[in-house]
Amino acid sequence: MDNRVYVTESKQEGQVRLTGRTVLLAAAAGLFIVAFIFVAGFMLGNSQTVDQASKELAVGDAYTSPANGLSITVLHPRLYSEPPLSKAKNAKTEEPIPLLPTLDPTSENVLVFEVHTTNGGSNPVDVRQESFTLEDQNGNRFDPIINTQIVGPANDNFGQSLPGQEHVSRAGFEVPRDATDLVLSFRPQSAPVVGWKIPSVADIPD
Repeated sequence: MDNRVYVTESKQEGQVRLTGRTVLLAAAAGLFIVAFIFVAGFMLGNSQTVDQASKELAVGDAYTSPANGLSITVLHPRLYSEPPLSKAKNAKTEEPIPLLPTLDPTSENVLVFEVHTTNGGSNPVDVRQESFTLEDQNGNRFDPIINTQIVGPANDNFGQSLPGQEHVSRAGFEVPRDATDLVLSFRPQSAPVVGWKIPSVADIPD
């Protein structure tokens, strides 16, 4: 009688131990799966960042979005070595009024890029001026220019592009005269999709 009871208790104790091991193994497997998913996601995110960063083109090259078929070509920028002036004149001095009063002509230039877009997709695409940013190798972004006498009327500059439609727009920026390694980036959302490289402001003819 005692032997039977002893054997029964041993079986129950073994089952408890087995159940405990099963739970531990299942928990370990779950942690492994979670860790694997985290590492895979991290590596995928890094690879996408590298892919985006590697999409740097020379000025004059075209980029076509695989998402909507929008083609963008950025031409060589126009450099204003002198502050652009308004046709209007100061009533007191009769001198032309600067279009950019805050521009320091001793240390800054104006760059205006001509941007050609063609909608090769089947749906309308909104192309906004603020989607284009100019920055240097340190990530410093330069002030955009919205003055219509420099970049053109707002209703003719960027906007909605219909399927098959071609459009020419202008994007202008205030930049230091000694700026180098500039990139004009196209950011339809927040992250850059493609960038056009400008080695040096000093090498751009005015």
